[in-house]
Amino acid sequence: MRTNDIIYLLHTGYTEDDLMNQIPFTERRKVYANKLALGANEFSAAGQNGLKPAKAFKIHAFEYSNESHIEYKKEKYHIYRIAENGDKTTLYCERSVGDGKD
Repeated sequence: MRTNDIIYLLHTGYTEDDLMNQIPFTERRKVYANKLALGANEFSAAGQNGLKPAKAFKIHAFEYSNESHIEYKKEKYHIYRIAENGDKTTLYCERSVGDGKD
């Protein structure tokens, strides 16, 4: 698979300092991807669930580890659906705008 785009898979979690305070962190992992066009069916199905699809990317399946967000061109996106097809995984994303999914 030729890849034309770079995305960053974002893993978020918490670590503790010396005083046992939880400190949030985000790890970025660079992944090569293909940006896909979203069809009318995707917009319709997502819209029925209150989602606003923005982007879709196809990556190698082994690179995806259940991350919930990606970064693409310095914009953050929430992964609302994945589709696995053999050794490829498609990530369907909507813009993250402080809606509680961050």
